[in-house]
Amino acid sequence: MTGLEGRLWRVGHGREIELGRRSTIMAIINVTPDSFSDGGRFETVDAAVEQALRAVSEGAGIVDIGGESTRPNAATVSPSEEQARVLPVIEALRGRTRALISIDTYRAETARLAISAGAHIVNDVFGLQKEPDIADIAAVTGAGLCIMHTGRDRVKLVDVIADRCISSSDRLRSPLRQASTAIASCSIRASASPRRRRKKTGADGAVFRTFPLRSAAARRYVAQTLPRRGNGA
Repeated sequence: MTGLEGRLWRVGHGREIELGRRSTIMAIINVTPDSFSDGGRFETVDAAVEQALRAVSEGAGIVDIGGESTRPNAATVSPSEEQARVLPVIEALRGRTRALISIDTYRAETARLAISAGAHIVNDVFGLQKEPDIADIAAVTGAGLCIMHTGRDRVKLVDVIADRCISSSDRLRSPLRQASTAIASCSIRASASPRRRRKKTGADGAVFRTFPLRSAAARRYVAQTLPRRGNGA
């Protein structure tokens, strides 16, 4: 069982997402002082909750709450500091929106506490590399699990698309991780052309035909590829 009976992705607290009919937008809420673009803007509980509710009103079906920056060279925070940042936000959101709540963490204990606070999904930004027990917690609680591709703290393949496919496949193979409601996650970046992405995910990325795929488009890549106004495109 993968939690994907029919076309449903079953997540925590008895909730589910219908797959295939339409895409679901995940809004990122960084409760941090040092994240990429919004560090410091939503550090307080009230500011983070307000931003999350605004995102939902604009179409987001999932709000992802994170308490530690993942930008290069960002400072590592302690588990207690991370939990102090995210848990009050999750608790506040639980009673104010029907949108799904995701916890952005690689720590098993933070994931467990966040699910207890109301989170439906665990978004492991290190793809089970730091604390693999996070998969056990998702499996036992029934929470959704996003296994994110990352090249940090490991040897990467030269071919960036093959690297994404193979690393994701390796993390989705164990019976326990397949028992949890797993979803593969990859970023879309300028380093991979659309043709190469289609070829690799179609021919070599069998994992993406077994599990649903969450994709994240880097803003720089989107800005480079979207048609410019006035160019006739």
